[in-house]
Amino acid sequence: MIRIQSFDTIKSIVLCIILFTGLSLQAQEGIFYTQEEINFWKERAGLISGNKMYHTSGDISPNSPASWSTIASNANRFLTNPSGIWDGNLSKEPHHNGIGMRDAAFVYLLTKENKYLNAVKNYLLRQASHPGTQFQKWPFIGDTKGFHEGDWISRLFYGYMYVREGLDANSKKVLDGWFKAAATFYANNIHNDIKNLFPNRLSGDYQRKSNVAANGAMQDRYAYLDASGKWKNRLSWVSAWYNNRRFSQLRIVGLVGAFLNDANLINNAKIFVEEWLKYSVYPDGTMGEYQRNGSYGNPQNGMVYGAINSQ
Repeated sequence: MIRIQSFDTIKSIVLCIILFTGLSLQAQEGIFYTQEEINFWKERAGLISGNKMYHTSGDISPNSPASWSTIASNANRFLTNPSGIWDGNLSKEPHHNGIGMRDAAFVYLLTKENKYLNAVKNYLLRQASHPGTQFQKWPFIGDTKGFHEGDWISRLFYGYMYVREGLDANSKKVLDGWFKAAATFYANNIHNDIKNLFPNRLSGDYQRKSNVAANGAMQDRYAYLDASGKWKNRLSWVSAWYNNRRFSQLRIVGLVGAFLNDANLINNAKIFVEEWLKYSVYPDGTMGEYQRNGSYGNPQNGMVYGAINSQ
């Protein structure tokens, strides 16, 4: 595994990232854009003079995507049919819910047209008030559920950040609280699992170990086969706990923590990333997720999951 004598080095790296993020937030309402980026996107969309591109299919090179046309189409379709409220039923995962809302929010960010703002605001407030998505009432769901739910809540948060500056104070209060509740749920859900390896992890105590962290169990799998035909980096079972399903849940924890400067959420996100680097990333950059290479008939499936974690 990766050789680090303590968490001190990792903590310094992660702390610098969080501090840099926190400083950047002081100059803007959302955490996914700067004014420079907004101007750049406006140029690409043809909303202001400049380098218009990715506006229609093939306008830059053969098969280049019509990104702006797709976003605008999704946004306008959302205006006419602002559906997609998820009822919180985990047997019906929200694979696509919120895509139109997110795109409408992005169009508002660039155009400042209130019709998009009002539609997104109403959608988010409806979702935040739905009985099925009151996260403080949710039971723990582990990591067998939560992947698509994690993507869904992050998608809604992106949309919220795009429109937040245009919202009234009460709407901001309601939605800040709802997203904080979601992030807190996912932080607790992850900890409820990982504490089975390291019961005192949130206090920084890794001397006490349980389960496969205590017995050092190893898988009969390796990260990869090198050019000489030698298997490299036998994978531990601990490494498998830091998977793409939990990272999907962790995303909202880090995003909301950074935006609200919430110490509890920041600490939970930071600790999980520290553990991932220590227990699931090898010196050559390969990861525990590489055990899943070959899954679903894809020889590089584990690399895809590893890339998701790295983001």
